[in-house]
Amino acid sequence: MKLEQWFKNNTWDDYFAKFEEKCKGRYEEIFDRCGGSLMIESLNTGGNSPKPVGCPNHHGKTNSNYVAKVKFKGVSRPFNDYAIGCCNTCGTKSGIFHLRWLRGDSKMKETLNAIRIGMGWSWGYILDEPLLDKEMTAKEREAFLLKENTRKELAEQQRRQREEEAKKKDLQRANFIQAKNRELFDTCLPLNHPNSLPAVKYFLSRGIDVLTMPELTRHIRFSPGYEVFASGVKYDGLYMSIVSKIINGAGELLYWHRIVIDEHGNKMKPHTVVNNEKVFGPSKIKGSAIPGLDNSNRGIKPFKPFLVQGVSEGLEVALSVRYMTGLPVDSATDAVSMENWLPQDGVKVVLIFEDYDRPNDQHPNDGGRGAAAGENLCEKLLEKGILPIRLSPPFEIPQNSKSVDWNDVIANFGSHELPKSVKEWKQLEEDIAQLELFDINALNYLNDKYEFNIA
Repeated sequence: MKLEQWFKNNTWDDYFAKFEEKCKGRYEEIFDRCGGSLMIESLNTGGNSPKPVGCPNHHGKTNSNYVAKVKFKGVSRPFNDYAIGCCNTCGTKSGIFHLRWLRGDSKMKETLNAIRIGMGWSWGYILDEPLLDKEMTAKEREAFLLKENTRKELAEQQRRQREEEAKKKDLQRANFIQAKNRELFDTCLPLNHPNSLPAVKYFLSRGIDVLTMPELTRHIRFSPGYEVFASGVKYDGLYMSIVSKIINGAGELLYWHRIVIDEHGNKMKPHTVVNNEKVFGPSKIKGSAIPGLDNSNRGIKPFKPFLVQGVSEGLEVALSVRYMTGLPVDSATDAVSMENWLPQDGVKVVLIFEDYDRPNDQHPNDGGRGAAAGENLCEKLLEKGILPIRLSPPFEIPQNSKSVDWNDVIANFGSHELPKSVKEWKQLEEDIAQLELFDINALNYLNDKYEFNIA
């Protein structure tokens, strides 16, 4: 058989499936040899868990948001078998598609050729057709296939062993994270505690009186002092912070979200000294997720909706909208989480308070990453029969800022610039409750009354 004949008799999907089969169990070697060494750096420098490294698509502007994922959606996924990596902005990539993205190849064919050449694979090996490589007798072919089957069985045993080892590490990691969480939460005070004044001041400076929202107590608290460890760096001293619980759709704690502040309620950056130079960390940080839990549909979720619900990226947006209107709003905390978010059961309409960001190489359209996250969530909700209403801040980005969000709007103009659908959400909910059918006629009626501007 000739190579041309094989491709004539088979599809591209057949070829790609053969390639994926050969890659599984060898992704670490493939990434190392074929232009994916940045991901190997994440795998090899993180100790018990991969270490975040700089995303190649951010041109070195950040050094901590791209990381190998050895577990995904609560399930162990050894890198050798799945090659999963994630950037908080670019999203999650896996397998050969991950390598293509990392290399920057415009076509998948380039990536496959790089793997074939880098690994020294012949066409006969890739396509399970040894006759493509040389003339073989029937006996030689039988011996070759027996050897290949033995290799596959060994690879499967190794895969199972890796998964078992990953489960043991997950359990150890889960126990460690839960112990550290308890340490942090033991320092926390409710927002209405006299010593929580710095947290109250933080929100007041953004036009939010959190003391009028007692339902926050179980979800958002204040720590008068706890250590900060982020992106592999331990910062000096103890830091005040606003501590929020990130939960999944089942209400299980995944990790915490901290905003580091000073005694006056001003956001600040933790610091330490490395090689005689002062190094500053992020003012907003997240804890490590507990392994084994489903981390989809994650967010800060203090409020219980009925038929109408809101969602935002930032916590400040969620709380300012809630404070001004009473609308239950979840905070997804970042763009990737926004795209993975889902409303609670029974919700019919979701108001998406998206950020308005500057365009970049990854998201060149108007509104940048924030608008892209809103659009992706919109499509997801429509597929589930939920009406999404995208709301973008009606103002230009200030000259020295990267974005503008709805908290900026509310802090400056109160509820004046909020759309009618937000200010009258309670009446909207009552109207939905009266509808016999949530069909196209109902949508047209609601569209006209609340100015959704749905085409």
